[in-house]
Amino acid sequence: AFMEAMQERQVSIEGVTYKLEDIFTVIGTRNPIETSGTSPIAEAILDRFMINAVLDYPPLDEERKIIVSNEDLSKANIQRVCGPEDILAVREYLLNPNLIKDDNPIVDYITRLIQASRPSQVSNYLTANEAEYYKSKVRLSLASPRAGKAYMRAAWVYAFGILGEKMILPEHIQALA
Repeated sequence: AFMEAMQERQVSIEGVTYKLEDIFTVIGTRNPIETSGTSPIAEAILDRFMINAVLDYPPLDEERKIIVSNEDLSKANIQRVCGPEDILAVREYLLNPNLIKDDNPIVDYITRLIQASRPSQVSNYLTANEAEYYKSKVRLSLASPRAGKAYMRAAWVYAFGILGEKMILPEHIQALA
């Protein structure tokens, strides 16, 4: 179901196919404590997720506040900051093939980061000892060309949409890491 939604923008249930809306989000969760009855997510599926957020338990003082809190989140004052039309306009802009050229230095920067994450190519960026250590620790590489494209798009949104900058800088890429 993940693959169909992410790749084909549709889901099929009991032989009936349903098209997804233009804007949708797929969220997958993994609980490293409760793995009974679950299967690892295949690399081909993981590669389609743009963000991998690792959430840890809160610090002691924050957990105390959570435990005694009676906050009713259904009454939270949440303000809309944009609508579907804004998201679709940004998407269209980001998918413009003339937006950025492959000779742009930031493209080179992202490409080198993506390549350096692969055990088979890490020796191009590290000393022999560092590369051996890295290869002994990394068993799976998820940094595909698709990851590079996602990183580029995220950098555009972060630099232009969130920070209001005129160009993407290495600091923007580092902030996303």
